[in-house]
Amino acid sequence: TRCEEMMAQESKRQQELEENSGFRDAEARLIARNCSQYVVNRESTGGKSVIAGYPFFGDWGRDTMIALPGLCIVTGQMETAKSILSTFIQYRRRGLMPNVFPEGDGEPEYNTADASLLFIGSVYEYYQAGGDLDFIEKEAYPVILEIIDWYRKGTDYHICMDRDGLISAGGGLEQVTWMDVRINGFLPTPRHGKAVEINAQWHSALMIAGHFAALFSESGKVFTDLAETVKNSFVREFWLEDEGCLKDVISNSAEHHPDRQIRCNQIWAVSQPFPILDREKECRIVDTVYEHLYTPYGLRSLSGKDGEFCAEYGGSVVNRDMAYHQGTVWTFPLGAYYLAYLKV
Repeated sequence: TRCEEMMAQESKRQQELEENSGFRDAEARLIARNCSQYVVNRESTGGKSVIAGYPFFGDWGRDTMIALPGLCIVTGQMETAKSILSTFIQYRRRGLMPNVFPEGDGEPEYNTADASLLFIGSVYEYYQAGGDLDFIEKEAYPVILEIIDWYRKGTDYHICMDRDGLISAGGGLEQVTWMDVRINGFLPTPRHGKAVEINAQWHSALMIAGHFAALFSESGKVFTDLAETVKNSFVREFWLEDEGCLKDVISNSAEHHPDRQIRCNQIWAVSQPFPILDREKECRIVDTVYEHLYTPYGLRSLSGKDGEFCAEYGGSVVNRDMAYHQGTVWTFPLGAYYLAYLKV
């Protein structure tokens, strides 16, 4: 029957997913197979995209680029990875990748400072895994240059490079990092200014651009020189010697000073492919994150010793939103934590 044929085809597809992953461990093979449940077809591009979460999230740029290496690259789904990258390339605007695609035929929203930088990181991971070099040179690399150009001269949502080479983003009621809760006219976690993970990703993006420039017989000096400026500014502005960690954000606001709050965002400064800190500082950050934020299920979004820490996520929508990034444990930063831990 037709139903039996479809079941047989699906069983074969799942078996191929396991085999293509190259994993031997039974649990790893199961994860590789189930990863495909988040990869969907986007009709508007005829390509692939990634659902941020069932049952009600659509495809988000930030979530897609965070998940893409694990969903597709390490599982051997390189063609799917390329298709996903192509989908977002087609929707770029003024150096920004979509933050979220609405349902139906509506226009994407672009209120994200990190999706474009995460895109560059995903292209680099795709390349390292043996991705299609022709695709990178002709399609992805020009977009990388475009993103860097827009970030340098300034684009939407107050995203721009300051004179010290660091990236500043966000203003008003804009929330352009993953800590993006807004309750009417109130922001529980305002991160306007220079966010730590954005600038660590910016440094890596510049180094990646320099690497690809050399690979394609171009001069990458403009990128590597700027990366060195960013590196020096980053250490000078973000490092807290006494605490052994990094400021979370160098705030643009005179009313809010979250600089010294210990949050999980700093772990991305250690997990990047191109170091922005010396090894001693990296070790101290990993130790601080372990002491204040680590759990077996994820990293706390805020240290339990902080006065704004919320110990429970529950109750009304407002109560949940207030706790969302004020102590709630998030699983996805564990990937960066384990990379950082293994690195140091």
